Amino acid sequence: MDEIPDLNSCLLYQQLQVINCCVSRKRRQAIATESLDSVMREVTTDAAESASSKDMLPSSPILYARISTGELVLRLGADCPCSNLTMLETGEPVYSPVTQEAPLLTEDLIKETEEFVLRTGSVGAGCSQLLSDMQAFKIMFIITCQAANPGCILEDFVRWHSPPDWLEQRAKVKVNPFKNVGSPTF
Repeated sequence: MDEIPDLNSCLLYQQLQVINCCVSRKRRQAIATESLDSVMREVTTDAAESASSKDMLPSSPILYARISTGELVLRLGADCPCSNLTMLETGEPVYSPVTQEAPLLTEDLIKETEEFVLRTGSVGAGCSQLLSDMQAFKIMFIITCQAANPGCILEDFVRWHSPPDWLEQRAKVKVNPFKNVGSPTF
């Protein structure tokens, strides 16, 4: 069982669901670690075999990306390809990175969190710590995206993570046909 706790159930049952979910996540983590170790072993053997043929893609199903220099780089932490999204500089497909799973909250933890937010208000130390944590999370998320998509740039991340922001920015940059040719386009 790997679902979030059913908040319509009693607290004891919710806590049992959290335990089951944690056990399931631990198993998945062990499998992912074994898989990564296997991939790394295969990559080192592939690298040794393909030292003479640099332009050829390896025959294994391991995900590689070609960066702007033309070099093949292993994609670590790539989950699945994004639909019709390619990196701006390299033209390689963009992959969603493997992300951290959401926290498991029972009804009492949700209430406790709500009370904390109401108690601290929008200016309190709790909120400033939350903002700091969110900024650190954004940085780590960009790094994770870079691992899944070697050669990507910030614009690739924005296009993947928040398409409306990318479209908004692109609309601001487009030329206004009613302006003079020599005037700025912003």
